[in-house]
Amino acid sequence: MEKKGKSIKKLRSIKRKPIEKDLNAVNVSTTNSFKEYEKILLAIMERIEKDPKAYERNGEIEMPYEMSEFLSRICKRDEKDIDDIFKKVIKKIEIEKSEKNEKTECENLITLVDSLLSNNNSNTNKDLKLEEFIKVLGWNENKFYENVKKMCSEEVYNIDIGKFKKAGETKEDYYDDERNFCFKKEWNDIAILLFKMFGENPYYRANSKATSASLDSVIKYNEKFFETIKNDINEYNSMEIRLHSVYYSTYTENLAMKKVNEKLQLFFSLMSEIPVESRANMWLEISNKIDETIIKNYVWSKQAKKEAETDKGELFKNQMYGEYEHISLDKYVAQVLKNEMNPKFREERLKINRKKHEWMKIFDRVAMNLDGAEEIARVNELWEKNEGEKKKVINIKRELEQEIDSKLKEKEKLVDDNTNINNMIDMFIDNQRECGMSENVIILEELKKVLVQKNNNTENVKNVVENIIQQVNFNVMSRK
Repeated sequence: MEKKGKSIKKLRSIKRKPIEKDLNAVNVSTTNSFKEYEKILLAIMERIEKDPKAYERNGEIEMPYEMSEFLSRICKRDEKDIDDIFKKVIKKIEIEKSEKNEKTECENLITLVDSLLSNNNSNTNKDLKLEEFIKVLGWNENKFYENVKKMCSEEVYNIDIGKFKKAGETKEDYYDDERNFCFKKEWNDIAILLFKMFGENPYYRANSKATSASLDSVIKYNEKFFETIKNDINEYNSMEIRLHSVYYSTYTENLAMKKVNEKLQLFFSLMSEIPVESRANMWLEISNKIDETIIKNYVWSKQAKKEAETDKGELFKNQMYGEYEHISLDKYVAQVLKNEMNPKFREERLKINRKKHEWMKIFDRVAMNLDGAEEIARVNELWEKNEGEKKKVINIKRELEQEIDSKLKEKEKLVDDNTNINNMIDMFIDNQRECGMSENVIILEELKKVLVQKNNNTENVKNVVENIIQQVNFNVMSRK
């Protein structure tokens, strides 16, 4: 294997994302240079997907001009020199392929990363039989058979129950043990997550109704869902789910529900005590706000879905999924499970990853050859002391966790900023002071005191408000 010079380190030292189980995770690079590198790399792959000969001339592959310009800026070298080195690298790789080495550099990298991202749960490092699966869940066979049919139904998760059997699909005639349940190691951690949280769902029972679960029980259920995703499944699956918009939105909703519950109680409590002239105006204002919210979010969700589909391009159109499609987190997890059960989906993902890393290897070698022998030796020694690829992957995993934590904190701040009435009152106070409206400032300060009293005396409307929110949660979470 060739040595890794300084130029390649300019890429690797800023945490190039290694080959992964999937490509849905967001870019967590910490520098603009690598973000640009990753963007250019994926753009090159997308262009080749549309036109396989996009970078060919006279039957030979040419250095993609986007990457040539990028390396020229980063490495301070002439583009013609870079193009010449690219041609030499391509020829060398072709010779290596003809020698049919047992393992290519790319395959070694795949093996390394797969081992580092392997399942930490010993229960899911192998295919599980039914008795092993229900033992992990803490269920008995009766509970399993009762729930698996419901879960696989079109109304709930629409999963082919045969996917949970050795046959891998539903058949009219099964051979010998094909009909036996078999939860494959490639996806059984996601299945355990889905089954476990289905059983925890406060509205999953057939006789459930809106008042069967309190708001607190729904909030606690969601919190347990978040905790289980983080701690109890394969590291990569955990990150993939936690980096998805459905996860962040569910986290935001869980925080907001409690705040909005308190806000609605305050609203209805105040309405019953203010002069009718003001109350009539409040009814009209809330009606307008409801209309505006419905229209704005309906249009926004359609536009956002269309934009998300367009951004995937041809290369990732099947591998990136779930945006603006699901009413709840468990529905998205079910989609993750169905995709992992699909061999074609996994094969396509591996194919894309291999393409990506073959290109990475080429560009790495080009960058490496821009250095002198002494510099290559010096940087390579540093690389080996730091345990090279292994440490890089560990750093990437740490950065992914930091990215997730950062986004969750953003959501917490978003909820706090948008549900704290005192923040809004303070804004009005500042505005009125600037306008010289001292009388209004006094009234607004008085309102703050009134709200403190009212927040402690909303029992007369508490049940009404909670029933409204319970009905919404029931409509979203009911799995009859």
